[in-house]
Amino acid sequence: MSIAVHISTPARIPRFVPVIVVFGFGLSVIFMSGRSGYELPVPVQRSVWWKKGNLMSKYICKVCGGEFNSYNPNPQFCSIRCKADHQAPYINIPLLKYLYGFGFTQDEIAKMFNVSRKSIYKAMRRYSIKARTAVKRNQYGENNHMWKGSNVRYKAFHKRINNRFGQPQKCEICGTTDKDKSYDWASLMGDYENLDDYKRMCRSCHWKYDKKYLNFKGAVGGRKGVAR
Repeated sequence: MSIAVHISTPARIPRFVPVIVVFGFGLSVIFMSGRSGYELPVPVQRSVWWKKGNLMSKYICKVCGGEFNSYNPNPQFCSIRCKADHQAPYINIPLLKYLYGFGFTQDEIAKMFNVSRKSIYKAMRRYSIKARTAVKRNQYGENNHMWKGSNVRYKAFHKRINNRFGQPQKCEICGTTDKDKSYDWASLMGDYENLDDYKRMCRSCHWKYDKKYLNFKGAVGGRKGVAR
């Protein structure tokens, strides 16, 4: 039950007037700006089918054919699953279970049914088809879709060899395995793309091999641009 209260007066009413309005079984206090007559807002009365005397009736689901009860005067589906099946592309679930159990992947099954892989994934979730653990594939080098070949920088070349052979723990020049030292993969000829061009070296031997001491200020025979 809603009551609309109408305020009409030729004189101005105070700036803010508390007006009590009854909405259903509750009281609401609304502060209206007093400039002229106002009709207080009343909530829109919506059509509510379960309050119009509709009784629960039995219906047939248009997807599974099962019988269900509903107050809705025109229901079509007995459950959210049936509604999803009706809206999703048609997938033969028994055949899906057989193919997936036989060893086909979701991508291969999606191509057979001419649907997206996401549709197969959702169908498997709806019908509680347990997915297999993904097999680890060889994605190293050219098998990786992000492979750039030789079109990478210095840091990427060294990251490749670290991923392939791991971080060096010993020096192949002086033979040290001291854990307090740092070790690098040193490129012998500057052929960074060739994995056979690297050798494990401690930081000291690496700097000596690259002759980094020539970069120091005042070094005898220093490189170009460095003070001699």
